Amino acid sequence: MSFEDFRRLARARSVVPVWRDCLLDTDTPVTAFAKLREGPFAFLLESAPAGSETWSRYTFLGSAPRAAWKLLDGEVQDWTPQRGWHGARRPADPLDDLDTLIRARTPVEVRELGTFWTGCVGFFAYDVVRLIERLPSPPKKAVPVPDALFVFVPSGQGTAVLKQFAERGLKEAGISLIGPGDVLDDDILEAIGPPALGMITSFHYSAAHPSPENKAYVDAFMKANNGMRPNFMSVGGYDGMHLIYEALRKTGGATDGEKVVEAMKGMAWTSPRGPMSIDAATRDVVQNVYIRKCELVDGKLFNVEFDTVEQFKDPGV
Repeated sequence: MSFEDFRRLARARSVVPVWRDCLLDTDTPVTAFAKLREGPFAFLLESAPAGSETWSRYTFLGSAPRAAWKLLDGEVQDWTPQRGWHGARRPADPLDDLDTLIRARTPVEVRELGTFWTGCVGFFAYDVVRLIERLPSPPKKAVPVPDALFVFVPSGQGTAVLKQFAERGLKEAGISLIGPGDVLDDDILEAIGPPALGMITSFHYSAAHPSPENKAYVDAFMKANNGMRPNFMSVGGYDGMHLIYEALRKTGGATDGEKVVEAMKGMAWTSPRGPMSIDAATRDVVQNVYIRKCELVDGKLFNVEFDTVEQFKDPGV
């Protein structure tokens, strides 16, 4: 974008991006975030599918914002680097207050950057629903804690996260812990122990998935691995080998890359995780995502499915 283009766009809109393309082949999103993070507010958003079975399409990093907005018990405040938190007020509709701030800045459309290069990033606690629906009056908070805590951790780190969650008394304080399924990896659930009980997660696989295919898979896996319970990584490898095998059957054993990929397009089968297919247009996985609750089943902890998002496609594709 030239300076003249910038000036022309700035006449019509109040937010115009300035960007530079950089090669970051030696950085991961986390290391790049660690280098760029400044000040009290920053975020990292990934578009990787559940289970990280394919590379993420985008990573969004944000740091050092020009302003922030918060709502606590009906009171709204603004934040700027120069003044900190200020402007306390109690608007009739806090969401309208936020909407006014967002609409005060109108970004231009820049196709090279996609649809998400600026905006307002944050979270709404559960009780914000009371600003949208008419619900009975909520009980008064006994302690100043959030209504929910979201955690996103690498696979295998759930033991340490849940240990800290329990030691700090967060569960006893009434905080509900919600996260992706790799926080409660099936193979470490027993090591995590009681802190995992009752936690809600969403994921594409649970060793407790109620299907004959999964029961046969779990029994065979545990028998071959000295009683170790299979997790989502094992199922990913199992389905990957199934896909390669079936694709080679379709090509008559030909291993040419283009022929094998073409054979995989649209392929569908019943996996231990449930129905699986490869989207013919995007070549991405289409699968069920399950909402689960950690419960005791015959004296052992399992992620028990109670709801399903069927035939889920990666929204980043």
